[in-house]
Amino acid sequence: MKGETPVVALARLGEFLAKPDGDVRYECVGVVRRDGKPSIRLHMAASVWMVCQRCLGPVRIDVDSDRELVFVPEAALGDVADEEADSDYLPLVGRVNPMDLVEDELLLSLPLAPKHAESDEECVAVGGVEPDRLN
Repeated sequence: MKGETPVVALARLGEFLAKPDGDVRYECVGVVRRDGKPSIRLHMAASVWMVCQRCLGPVRIDVDSDRELVFVPEAALGDVADEEADSDYLPLVGRVNPMDLVEDELLLSLPLAPKHAESDEECVAVGGVEPDRLN
């Protein structure tokens, strides 16, 4: 499954956006791994507008993520070792909504404190104070 959806269609993402502009492009491919575990390879790319924590203006954040989501029985989650840095383990319960996985990955890929680059002249200082003097 692959497609593109506007960022405003992702409800949980909305509270983090400075502007409702942009689209999320995604591709989900389901496979059964060699070890017999079902998994989804998720590739997602987006540009979203967040609030710069330095100047409080909008800053564009580019996200490009490629993850493997491996499904294991809920009781076995505690036994999973962190041997695969690019894989995430999720409980195997019920149906999975791929758009929920796309939104989860996008939310997890966003910075906690988005900022313009220090050299970015678009970063308007708060109250007339230069951004490098705010620290």
